[in-house]
Amino acid sequence: MSQSKTTNFQEITEIRSVFSATIDQSSNRVILIVDPLNNTDPKHMGTRQEIRVFDLPNLHLSKIGEGAYATRKISNALPETVSGFAYVFSNQALWSVDLSSLSMQFLTQGLTNDAQRAIGVHDPQHDVLYLTGQDSFNADILRISRTSGEITGAVRLPTPITAHHFMMDATKHKLVTMGSIDKRTSSASLFTVDTETFRVIQNETLIGTQTDYEGITADVDIENRKVFVSDAAGSLYSVDLENFTEQQRIYSKLGHSKQMKMVLAQGVLYFFSPDGTLLSVTQTGEVNANKILEPIEIISSLFYCHGSNALLIVYSAQEKWFLALHHLSS
Repeated sequence: MSQSKTTNFQEITEIRSVFSATIDQSSNRVILIVDPLNNTDPKHMGTRQEIRVFDLPNLHLSKIGEGAYATRKISNALPETVSGFAYVFSNQALWSVDLSSLSMQFLTQGLTNDAQRAIGVHDPQHDVLYLTGQDSFNADILRISRTSGEITGAVRLPTPITAHHFMMDATKHKLVTMGSIDKRTSSASLFTVDTETFRVIQNETLIGTQTDYEGITADVDIENRKVFVSDAAGSLYSVDLENFTEQQRIYSKLGHSKQMKMVLAQGVLYFFSPDGTLLSVTQTGEVNANKILEPIEIISSLFYCHGSNALLIVYSAQEKWFLALHHLSS
């Protein structure tokens, strides 16, 4: 089991907030889109973005770029870059960020009208993006060209849900979606979409899970053919990727927090909570807890950085924003 080592952190200065964070695994960088303090134009307060690029593992600020004016602020982003581009959501639209020039370009619109729920994932086999759609398109999931932004497909899920996570099983041509029924206490649901036919081929309710529209996370372990889901009641479930009916609760004391984030690293599940605790849970339920930071107010993002063998946390504490890099050892 991976044990924790040291934690380095760096304040992100001269900003009001972080709109989105994206990890660039190929160059070991993190790309933030922020609301800069020098944005004093009342007409564009909170809507003009500044792009900041930090190198890992030293957390050094290496590039600053001008963002774009948008009708609404950036809400979130695809978690990882694709071929030198980051992809961010704003006002039912998708924008690309060129990491070489730091220029932003509008790609497509028609995404979910719930900005905080906009999610997406890249399909490396077809070089397309899957994004959350909206009712006006009669689609829960849209397929778009990564380069042109053209919508090339749409799929409706059997149950109307809020999609919380997209996970690619690219070699098997599958998109795995985890979600819950909007604004109700209910169980989570898992769906598999065949990316060749763009049809739902597997769907199952996760018996025993509890959601409250938020407070639920998921990740996929392709190598071990498992999906892991943590629910609002503080339980962690392991689900067979090939057969969603094979479900097992492997831990039940995570605690409840809508702010809690989960990431899979080296086959271990890591949870970071607002009290500053990093919890690691193996796939057999072995648990280890470490207090690595002081209590925080907002957890923006949690990533596993392959090149640094570390967890990257973007967070806010005492009205300041920080990057923290927590190193792991095998």
